[in-house]
Amino acid sequence: MSIKSIVYPCAIAALIFFNCSTGQKTLRSVPDEKKKVLLVENFKNNSIDGKKWEPWELGLPSMIQDDFFTIGYFKIVSAESRNKALAEMAFGESGLTETKYIELGKMLGAEWILFGDYIVMGDSMSISVKVIDVQTSGILASSKKIGSVNDFFTVTKNVSVALLQQFKYNLTSNEVSAIENRVETKKIHASLDNYYGEQLVTEIQALEMKKKKSGVNKAEIDRNIEELRNQAAYKFKSAVKEDPGYKRAKENLNKMTLMLPSSI
Repeated sequence: MSIKSIVYPCAIAALIFFNCSTGQKTLRSVPDEKKKVLLVENFKNNSIDGKKWEPWELGLPSMIQDDFFTIGYFKIVSAESRNKALAEMAFGESGLTETKYIELGKMLGAEWILFGDYIVMGDSMSISVKVIDVQTSGILASSKKIGSVNDFFTVTKNVSVALLQQFKYNLTSNEVSAIENRVETKKIHASLDNYYGEQLVTEIQALEMKKKKSGVNKAEIDRNIEELRNQAAYKFKSAVKEDPGYKRAKENLNKMTLMLPSSI
């Protein structure tokens, strides 16, 4: 069975779009038919101390996609749909080239794909991002921003604004300010802990899918899932402890606590 025959029904019949967890309104009211469908890929971590900064492979693109969602011109393919399609295609992250990502984007009905990478060296960091047209593979916009790792939220905002301005949406100064002022957290460790937890949630989802297959040890998978849930809950709890106002982390902690057999 071809990749297309596996993924296409999932994309057409059950395409799930990202909705910001904070429930904020978009800055502009744009009809659905005029919105671009955007697939945001996990970023590549080129940091020397790679393991420490690994959670931002998921975290930095998540923050930037929130900014894209905020402007109102985009429908964003959810991570759930993306991960499900990847599992059905039997590809891991390491096995996907940019060409395969574009193929994935087509299968999911995306028009544009956002790619990025980052590097943390000492007290500084840089983020490089580009947006690709799925049909032509041409680069529509790109940006590279450098700053202090302690101001990671500012660096990501600078990337978002630079990209959005290249699309000629004529952002007003008030809209730019609104995007810049929407900050999840300014605490590095809170951000890393939260997104470490979200990475664990992704692993849980993959195991849940694996459990549906025949010939697997479901009891062992359930034990692994329970262990990962406890680890994720601990990370979310640590993020909230570091920053009590971190709404995303608190929502993640609440969801994870409901899934556990007893209170953490």
